Amino acid sequence: MDGRGSVVPMQIGKGPKYRMISVRSHSTRDVTEELQQVYGATEESIRKDYQRYVKLWHNGYYKPNTVHHDLGGYLKLESIWITAAMKLFASKGSLSSGPDGKNVNYLNWKRISKVRKQVLDGTYVWGGTRRVWIPKPGQPGKSRPLGVPTIEDRLVQEVLRLLLEPIFEPSFAKTSHGFRPERGVGTALKDLNTRFKASTWYIEGDIKGYFDNIHHKLLMSLVRKKVQDQRVLKLLSNGLKSKIFEFKKAPDIPGKGVPQGGIISPLLSNIYLHELDVLMNDLCECYQGRTTAKNRKKNPLYNKLIRSGNKAEVRRNRVPRSDPWEKD
Repeated sequence: MDGRGSVVPMQIGKGPKYRMISVRSHSTRDVTEELQQVYGATEESIRKDYQRYVKLWHNGYYKPNTVHHDLGGYLKLESIWITAAMKLFASKGSLSSGPDGKNVNYLNWKRISKVRKQVLDGTYVWGGTRRVWIPKPGQPGKSRPLGVPTIEDRLVQEVLRLLLEPIFEPSFAKTSHGFRPERGVGTALKDLNTRFKASTWYIEGDIKGYFDNIHHKLLMSLVRKKVQDQRVLKLLSNGLKSKIFEFKKAPDIPGKGVPQGGIISPLLSNIYLHELDVLMNDLCECYQGRTTAKNRKKNPLYNKLIRSGNKAEVRRNRVPRSDPWEKD
């Protein structure tokens, strides 16, 4: 692996199951040098650490129903903690101070080791999140909340994300593009451009205050489907209930929601929304019935234009090949 936090291809399996997948590069040259300098790790030990980590991605793709009862071995890996810290150092957002007034410059190996030991002992106490309000782009007079956790909380969240992402990410729907590696607005538009050419209408929806209204118990029940490690579950559950600090207000213990701005919040939101994706896909299949891309009726207008040699008009007006008004 190489590069500075880039996405790189990795080989999973051999023979007929050979597959190249893209995962986030956590074993960069800079991180390797940092690991060697900080606690004297050898290249061989570092490579073994990341080989163990790659197994999580392997199981995520080829054994998606695996229930993980013990993730303690991954939590103990010093290389995982250093990698998490290096990702924080590489992020401009880490310069923002949490409710304790500290930012990423506060971290060093001694403090990272202390947090790691507390997490492994089950004695780590979440420091909380500072809530600030920022203007909404293109909506004058409106603002949205943004959470800035303590830098130690951000470190723990990054470690949890490194553990949970390989377990849940491969199972997410192909139609999901938000807050995912190598996905975003560009891939969503490409999907629309290739899969929805024959569509004549769309349903647009928006979940108001989504991050602020995620049900904690329901979210934890979804996480428990694949993670049964009580240490990880307790750590995550306590993190969801960590205090929220707001200017000139008493600290608040949230009964629901995940803070926007939290490192692990996007992944948790996708775990929560995955159930909606599954439901919508089932409804689409039910509505579509026996009609598929292979047996749909041809669009008479498309055939007429093609026979008359007007391919340019077909492309310009995006005339679908199949009949958009076909009913099952």
